[in-house]
Amino acid sequence: MTLPGSFLDDVVLQTERYRAMAALGEEMVARILEDRLNDVLPLMERKRRLMEEIQEIEKRVSPQRKRWAEIKAALSPDQEKKATQILLEARGAIEALVAVENRAGALLERGRAAASSQLDDLIRKKKADDAYGGPP
Repeated sequence: MTLPGSFLDDVVLQTERYRAMAALGEEMVARILEDRLNDVLPLMERKRRLMEEIQEIEKRVSPQRKRWAEIKAALSPDQEKKATQILLEARGAIEALVAVENRAGALLERGRAAASSQLDDLIRKKKADDAYGGPP
């Protein structure tokens, strides 16, 4: 059996897209830390387009992934080594993407919580001011 080239080519392509998404995630984290939230939305749009590409690739990869044990059993040792390396790189890219997404999400949540707390403080102050006839 020959190495399932189109499958592995698609996995490599998908891995490149995961890495591109992780890089955009790192840019998002930087913008959030710089308090440049207006710059985050265009990055999110680029990530959305990459995710669409990943989903299209996944449609091609999924049937062969389900048969991977069968395909792998028919590979030569060299082919198996190459395939394993490609799949490990894909896993690493996914793990990196998840880590940066978690970091960006935590930063956004922290910012939302801080803004909510500030808003609550303003509402309490306004109520107190209204109860005592307004600000001095």
